[in-house]
Amino acid sequence: MPETQALRLGHCRACGRSLVERWCLWCGVEAESARIGRYEVEALFPANPAGSLLLAHDPLLARSVVIRVLPDWTDGEQSLQLSAIRHPNCVTVHSVLQPSGHVILVMEYLPNRLTATHPRSRTATALAQAADGLDFVHRHGYIHGRISFNNILLSPDGPAKLADAGLPPRSGDLSYAAPEVIAGGRPSAAADVYSLAALARHALTGTPPEQLVAPLGRVELPLDDFLGPVGDRGTAADLRDALRRLT
Repeated sequence: MPETQALRLGHCRACGRSLVERWCLWCGVEAESARIGRYEVEALFPANPAGSLLLAHDPLLARSVVIRVLPDWTDGEQSLQLSAIRHPNCVTVHSVLQPSGHVILVMEYLPNRLTATHPRSRTATALAQAADGLDFVHRHGYIHGRISFNNILLSPDGPAKLADAGLPPRSGDLSYAAPEVIAGGRPSAAADVYSLAALARHALTGTPPEQLVAPLGRVELPLDDFLGPVGDRGTAADLRDALRRLT
């Protein structure tokens, strides 16, 4: 079972929002302690639609971890299931904490993310690995809904990993969003495939997402089929296989 733990809550004197163990999740104000449960908070990243993000140290296991504090609308029961997403190409959720009114994920820390400046062979390999992780997520009934460079993370000596898999899809960065999502449609597995294919095309050819307008011209990469109408895109596994042929 995932770890659960009751944490003390209060209110930040600076912004009035909730504190967890006297640490403000929104403005970074620290009172007497920078600790969430046993985790020693070291840095607070800017808030985003997927929830506050903190870098912390786990003194028990002597490792760095990432703590994501999910928004109040998050389904706690669904979040508890995230620790069951175990795949070499998905960031691991070590534990789930549930203080009153909050869901907190303690996750694997990977300091580097994929960028458009990595060597082509490394980029294609990382993208194929991310697609493999996405296929696993889809086969277990989850939608990603927020694919971007920020959540394709690179291990120093291991595989690339897809972050934020299984979180409830929510509005955020629409740079690589499928047309139907931009038009107000619900996130879907097909929309995830479009997003990852659009990101891959950008990373491998330099074509930014705003230039992905229909009709698409054929390029030297077999990715256009994944950027077409919803019913013609194929699966994340199909995209993985196409990317593997580029490595």
